[in-house]
Amino acid sequence: MESKQQGCESGDSDCNGGLSDMPWWRSVGVWWWWMVVGVVVAVTGGGDPVLARDGDKIVCYYASWAHYRQGAARYTVQDVPVEHCTHVIYAFAVLDAATLTLTPHDSHLDTAAGLDNYRAFLQLRRRNPQVKLLLGLGGWTDSRSDKYSRLVSQPHHRNAFTQHVLDFLTTYGFDGLDLDWEFPAHHGPSEDKEGFKKWVEELRAAFRPHRLLLTAAVSAGKSIIDRGYDVAAVAKALDQVHLMTYDMHGSWESRVANHAPLFPANGANPELSVDFAVQYWMKKGAPADKLVLGIPLYGRSWTLSGSDTSVGAAASGAGNPGPLMKSAGTLAYYELCQAQQAGWKKVSGADGPYLTSGDQWVGYDDVATVIRKAQYVRGKGLGGVMLWDVTMDDFRGSCGDGPNPLIAAISQALGRINNHGTVRPRDDSTSQRSTPRPQPPRPITTTTTTTHTSTTQTHLPSPMPHHPGSNSVNSNPECRRKGYTADAKSCEHFFRCAGDRVFHFKCPEGLHWLQSRVSCDWPDAAPCKNLLY
Repeated sequence: MESKQQGCESGDSDCNGGLSDMPWWRSVGVWWWWMVVGVVVAVTGGGDPVLARDGDKIVCYYASWAHYRQGAARYTVQDVPVEHCTHVIYAFAVLDAATLTLTPHDSHLDTAAGLDNYRAFLQLRRRNPQVKLLLGLGGWTDSRSDKYSRLVSQPHHRNAFTQHVLDFLTTYGFDGLDLDWEFPAHHGPSEDKEGFKKWVEELRAAFRPHRLLLTAAVSAGKSIIDRGYDVAAVAKALDQVHLMTYDMHGSWESRVANHAPLFPANGANPELSVDFAVQYWMKKGAPADKLVLGIPLYGRSWTLSGSDTSVGAAASGAGNPGPLMKSAGTLAYYELCQAQQAGWKKVSGADGPYLTSGDQWVGYDDVATVIRKAQYVRGKGLGGVMLWDVTMDDFRGSCGDGPNPLIAAISQALGRINNHGTVRPRDDSTSQRSTPRPQPPRPITTTTTTTHTSTTQTHLPSPMPHHPGSNSVNSNPECRRKGYTADAKSCEHFFRCAGDRVFHFKCPEGLHWLQSRVSCDWPDAAPCKNLLY
């Protein structure tokens, strides 16, 4: 979910979506890793761990717009560690504001009219036949209008949505739908609470004959829970409840803190912790085994305003963009482990680890932290863990711990890897087949213009900028640059040329094209005057 949570909720601002010196890391990092794994094996009794039928779920969100990132940050559907995941959710489809039905977010990337990424995603079953592949609907950006409120307020709108989404899911072959409306009654009317309940209950009834899963990503903030969810009824209708237990703090605040603490530090607001959210959802009527605990694979960063680097220190704003994701205030785990190798100082605080270097501060979850959270899941009898999002783990293994070290550690701690390092199949015999943001989504609208007649079929171009030979440069006057290019007449539009065709794109509503990052971003980060024409 485009990771915006309580921080945005409490401040109502437009916030976005063991490290030490290098010699220490190079000399003892691997030893430390195996020591932690040894503790996990000891806790679970050694040998082949006993699988918890309902407690070993690993729900992996795949942020499809990572396909457009550049260099080592580029992430394709083939990079999803599906062997570790029990469920993978394609983020995101969106709600059409006119028809109030589900529609692809990026038709060029998602559908057969372009790169056909939905089909590539569904082929993940070839690597893990037991995995459940769901389509996510919504996200932070898509929730920033009244369209979801309009949908749930009228029975005929809900019925039309249900009939359309059933056809969509079954035609493609998805295993279910994950609802990511952020959040009912948050900026909408109080009637959203009842409307959301009716929506999920009606979807449940319609999905049951087709054995489709219905899940939802929900807030961990008390005020949003109270305003937006009839917890007992919603939890009964859903197969899984994905708790967004992260982004409790961020650069929209003027003091630094870990954004996903398992327990609150001394003196901290007790409601801004993972444990509080879990206990509160259960208190309100959610069964423990349906709750799936969200774990972030990224950190939230600040620029300090003074010499104090401790938790609670004053900050002047977001931390500097990382070298790969290039997102102010957010660092992917692969950027964090590289920062460690560059000499950033690690401190293990009471509410989680953090790194400092000069005036930069970032709080995050490391291997030890995610193992602790996985053990918490088992101890509380929860349904499993949810990861936002898999594109931000060290998926290339660039820091020396192998690919996806956080996901692998969670898989180990939940008993999904035996003591030989092999992923064990999950026993789903009792399961019903009938669920943030660091980065804003990428383009959602595509149109194609043919500039002259051609008898040769032209294939859609790769979405990543590249440098073709001079004979590939189009004579069309729109094509002044190679790769994706800003539209001089619009902040929201951009295009790309391929042979005799011009592919026009439009950013999601409210976002601007930023040429320097070759992506869509919030207007304050991508003002029109900074576009490169």
